[in-house]
Amino acid sequence: MNDQPEASPIIKAAGLQSGDSVLEIGFRQINAMRLFAELVGEHGRVTGIDISSEHVAKAQEALGEGSSPNIHAVKGSILDLPFPDSAFDVVFCLGVLHEIRDLNRAFLEIARVLRPNGRVLIADFQRFSRLKFVLYRLQVRLRGESCSDVHPGFTHQSLTERLRSHGLRESSYEKPSGEWRMGFIRCESFLLVADKRIE
Repeated sequence: MNDQPEASPIIKAAGLQSGDSVLEIGFRQINAMRLFAELVGEHGRVTGIDISSEHVAKAQEALGEGSSPNIHAVKGSILDLPFPDSAFDVVFCLGVLHEIRDLNRAFLEIARVLRPNGRVLIADFQRFSRLKFVLYRLQVRLRGESCSDVHPGFTHQSLTERLRSHGLRESSYEKPSGEWRMGFIRCESFLLVADKRIE
């Protein structure tokens, strides 16, 4: 988030409205969830979910009991979202997909919890060579760290096809300025917005 987060491509593309119910999968910043909560207002709801118990506990502490009544942080997996069908108007999946082995299951769950005509925003990095990815994973292991990354990015076409197979149709795709890094690898990012369209 920059100094004017409301102007960021992600916030603009999300088109958050008062009263929206929002899910952020693999949330990174409490400040981002607070901004979402401001945009959806007191009648909206923002939920962050993460697989790390420690991460969730820190978020809950930072939010403070009762100080942010429309923001909640819960533990859970993108592969088994602990929410009822059609629970959210907007789902954010920012920098998460390259860590998910079972992408089809992930998209099935995202589509399930989205309301009809709801939106999912996916930000990740564009595909690079498998060799660079192997070298990156080796670099991480040599540092004595574990590596949760399983995909060397995504092509536009492959991601769109996967989404379509789960009833999610692309409405926009852009390449924001700047770059991501995975170790020594410079990566181009993308932002894809898809809708759960009812035919």
